[in-house]
Amino acid sequence: MENTNEFLDRYQNHIQTAGFGVPGQEALARGRILVIGAGDLSSPILSYLTSMGLGCIGIVTEEKVLKKDLPYQPVLYSTQEGKPKGQAIAVQLREINPEVKIKLHELSLNRESILTIIADYDIIIDTANSLNQSLLINDACVISGKPMIYGQLAFPLGYISVFNYKGGSTLRCLMQQEKSIVNQARHQNGLAILAGITGCLMANEAIKIISEIGTVASNKLLSINSLTSQLNSIKIEPIPVNRAINSLRQHYQSDNTQIHSEPSIVRSISPKLLATKIRYKESLQLIDIRESPQKSEEKSSNYLNIPAHQLLNELHQMNQDIMVILISEDGERARNLTAELTENHGLDNVYYLEGGMQSWVQETGATSVAYESF
Repeated sequence: MENTNEFLDRYQNHIQTAGFGVPGQEALARGRILVIGAGDLSSPILSYLTSMGLGCIGIVTEEKVLKKDLPYQPVLYSTQEGKPKGQAIAVQLREINPEVKIKLHELSLNRESILTIIADYDIIIDTANSLNQSLLINDACVISGKPMIYGQLAFPLGYISVFNYKGGSTLRCLMQQEKSIVNQARHQNGLAILAGITGCLMANEAIKIISEIGTVASNKLLSINSLTSQLNSIKIEPIPVNRAINSLRQHYQSDNTQIHSEPSIVRSISPKLLATKIRYKESLQLIDIRESPQKSEEKSSNYLNIPAHQLLNELHQMNQDIMVILISEDGERARNLTAELTENHGLDNVYYLEGGMQSWVQETGATSVAYESF
């Protein structure tokens, strides 16, 4: 921190702000925030956190400066084209405020590295604009007990939320409630000013959390329409199972590609293998997604009947620790839902019954799965 007189001179307007004052500014000076990604949202976040006197800013990126980045990221200059983006940004930030420590992490963010990287920071800000990356960050923050500030661009809308804040909702809660929003087309960010507006709102959440002022955007998704200036809020209901994550999953990608760039394997199980697992009483959860099963199944903790059109709203009932098998009439509907849950919801323990109940009946002679098995 600068000496007392310089500190008071530089931040005099902050210090004179009611409810913030010297305690708020000193809290900023002690704060440590990690910004993951150096894309469109990062420029206003990094610029303001630096100019306002944050203690330490970490930046995770392996990108290089491209010409198309320049309209979206005023912190970059034309002369820096082709240079490592993290280094280029760090040069400008140190000019803005030399008292702020800038720490670069020029490496790939993956299951092996993320928990170690985020350990040194108080708040994690996700600007990667990649669903796979965001899921990895979300789960690591849940495990580490750190708040995550999330932003997404889908012109003309910008979205922000704060996840995992004081026991609040997580990204997976939002996905289960508002799947269509989370899965909107990414990397089509429209006019650059949207990134500026959205990024400033994200930086504002970080300031509020560190200085403990105002109301944090937890348990809600805020959207700003850059063409109408309309601000909306959607309530996000916390789902306890999404806060019980204790390990990172195998399927995470380490790059910033879109969620559909490499389709996940859709897992299946044959009627014969399922019958064997049931016979030997392996831990399974069967979910019959038919609207009206032919025969009323015996109620069991291993069996649920959730019609396909309701399943995405009932994911809190799905066990994430054992094999979950979706059952439909001919297998097709179950296969499609398994693909949806695997690729868009990050569930790697979901399988579908090959051929559905039709194949089950033909191969086992049983007219029911759960009723005659458990």
